Amino acid sequence: RVPQLTNRLNEMYYVGPIQQKKDHISACIAAAQQTKDMIQQLPKLYDVQIENVDLQLENNYRDRLKQAFTEVKSRLDCQVALAATKAELEKDYMIDWITNQVVQNITPDLEKKNIQSCLAQLQTLSKSAKI
Repeated sequence: RVPQLTNRLNEMYYVGPIQQKKDHISACIAAAQQTKDMIQQLPKLYDVQIENVDLQLENNYRDRLKQAFTEVKSRLDCQVALAATKAELEKDYMIDWITNQVVQNITPDLEKKNIQSCLAQLQTLSKSAKI
């Protein structure tokens, strides 16, 4: 019974604390190694963050570029449509103006001469058709 008690006391007061100290030191060494590894990875993390920011900036640039392209294209399309409408209106106005001028220049005397000329041509055509 005394050897068991001695072993138990020895375990409790001598071997146990030493083992706890060893375990604590091992845990501290592992934590220090983990911290060292994280510190070694820190420059890579910094580079990754810089690359991430660069990618975000490039994405923003492309979005703004697309927006500017869309806006400029819509404005140019509007200008093209405006020019086409203006040309069509000018053409219609010119046709109306020419038609009105021709109608105004036709006098009753000129109309009578044209009708007589047409009748004369029809008579000559009818004579040549009878042959």
